[in-house]
Amino acid sequence: MDNPFAGQSLVAMPKLDDPWFTRAVVCMAIHDAGGSFGIVVNNPVEGVSEADVMRSIGIFPKGGRGFSPVFCGGPVREDGLFILHGPPFDWKSCLPITSSIALSFSRDIVEALAEGEGPQQYRMMLGCSGWSPGQLENEICENVWLVHPVSAETLLSLPVERCWDRVLAEMGIRPEFLSADGGTA
Repeated sequence: MDNPFAGQSLVAMPKLDDPWFTRAVVCMAIHDAGGSFGIVVNNPVEGVSEADVMRSIGIFPKGGRGFSPVFCGGPVREDGLFILHGPPFDWKSCLPITSSIALSFSRDIVEALAEGEGPQQYRMMLGCSGWSPGQLENEICENVWLVHPVSAETLLSLPVERCWDRVLAEMGIRPEFLSADGGTA
């Protein structure tokens, strides 16, 4: 299996009753025989700013940097720091997802952001989401997730409270017509 869901967004369906994923949009980074890995992009961590996270690892933001919210990327490795971002993609630990979006998890990108340098579009995440081999495919077959190509604008620039509705709209779906009950033909 190659990486069919990498570069795709997972959109949580109403039947998904896990509080980690209510109205979640997940940017998928890896999907292979070893399992799947992605980042929830629209779940802000209440009361935690980028500056708080930066200071906790000994990086001190300059000027007015660091006041944006931090997001919960998922229930796995909740202490792991991930940056979902647009160009440039030349960081030490940078995983390109598409030609316009990547995921980095090295100190150099955090230092650059603290200095007001680095990617213009980004979201700082704590934690990530993971699925064991076959688990994600089963959840998709059970109508837990919809799959749609990643849009850097939607994932990095749009206000998070509009992200879920926007991805559904890109798919031609109106949220009020979704049901927690579903089937397959």
